[in-house]
Formats: sequence, structure tokens, C-alpha cells
Amino acid sequence: MNQPNSAQLQAIRQALDNGDKLEAIKLYREATGAELKEAKEAVEDMETGHATTDTVATGAKQAAANRSSAVREALFKGHKIDAIKRYREITGLGLRDAKLAVDKLEADLRKTDGERFARSGMSRGCFSVILCSALLAVVATLIWQS
Repeated sequence: MNQPNSAQLQAIRQALDNGDKLEAIKLYREATGAELKEAKEAVEDMETGHATTDTVATGAKQAAANRSSAVREALFKGHKIDAIKRYREITGLGLRDAKLAVDKLEADLRKTDGERFARSGMSRGCFSVILCSALLAVVATLIWQS
């Protein structure tokens, strides 16, 4: 994910000043490679005056982290802490913000690619408990009968 340079930022702001929000979003996407949602949010932040060059750069980094295969694969494998760590490395965000972003990314991925998530170890754990209980019952029965 690229960060928009000053000329690109100026063109985006010019489009906003002209009242052409769609053009501004298009220019932002072309400059950064961001997805539509991230571009729309970044442009709206610019429009309301909440965005600075740093927040635009952070938005670009967050979009890159959302597309990062390392972050996604960690989530698919059930390694959320590793996903948060990698997200922080990419974006430079603090722990709280990175966790919130990864939680949102995970929720989105579960909606779109739910079948790719590893099954939790819960089913194997339950089977082990049932098997151990059955073996214990057999051993107890054998001891009681002797």
C-alpha cells in the first residue's frame, strides 16, 4: 500500500473542494491501492478535517495490514495474538487499536471466508475427556468385579 504524495493529496483535496467526493475517493484509491471502504473513510476524514497527512498514512498502513497475508493466515489458523503482533508491526498502532482492528478484520473474514478458519481444539478436547471417562469407567468396573 502506497502513501499519497503531496501532489496526490492536493488533487484529492481539490476534488473535495469542488464537491466531487467520488472523484476524491477514486484519486485516493489510485494513489494508495486502498479498498473502496478504506478510501471512502479516509476521504471523509479529510473532508471533515480530521485527517492529517499522518492519519492518511496510517489509513494506508491499516489497509495494507488488512490485506496482509501474514495477518490473515494467523487469523485463519486461530493465532490471534500473532495476528495482532503482525498488524502492529505493519501499522505502528498501539495494542488497543491493533486489537480492535484485528477483531473487526476477523469478523469480516468469518463472514466472507468462514470455512478457512481452523476448527477450534474444543472438539478434540471433548473427545479426549469422553474417551478418558470411558476408560476410567472400564477400569473401575474391572477393579470392582475382582
